[in-house]
Amino acid sequence: MRYIGYIKEERKKEDYIFGSFSRVPNIELKPDRDWRGVLPIYEKQAPNGLEPYDCVSEVTTNIDALLRNQRYGEEKNWSARLLAAETDTDLKGGNSPHAVAEWWRRKGGVDEETYPALGTLSFEEYYKPIPYSVSRQARKMPPTREFLHDYLPENTPEAIYDALRFSPVGAGVYAWRQD
Repeated sequence: MRYIGYIKEERKKEDYIFGSFSRVPNIELKPDRDWRGVLPIYEKQAPNGLEPYDCVSEVTTNIDALLRNQRYGEEKNWSARLLAAETDTDLKGGNSPHAVAEWWRRKGGVDEETYPALGTLSFEEYYKPIPYSVSRQARKMPPTREFLHDYLPENTPEAIYDALRFSPVGAGVYAWRQD
């Protein structure tokens, strides 16, 4: 298995595009585009030096935490481990932002306390089958959540800068080169 973390998925005609007609509301949450004041609780992405290749799940849960903090003043620290496991990140060698965001929107998750990454010592332990009690608690989160997503029409600094008024922007980059 080749592990790469981010898997690029081609856009489909039914995908939402930022700035066009879609169900994603254009509510200006940060006119100054500065999301640093609502950053989520810090946590190491690779606990104990373990690399779970769950960067897409980390970004998705962090964006949701930023949005909740900005809109409702709620500080959340979601379990990226649960999201990575539920979306088969281990079996795919990574994941696509679209697949992860759609799962998150439809199914929800749990707090980091409920299903922590800290303390896992191996890749196998990180992705072990999720206990029934944790899965059950995740399903208690309402499926009609506000977590919608769209693609930027183009990958330019101007498009990113414009989108930051409405939401944090997740970006995929290649990170496995040593030099």
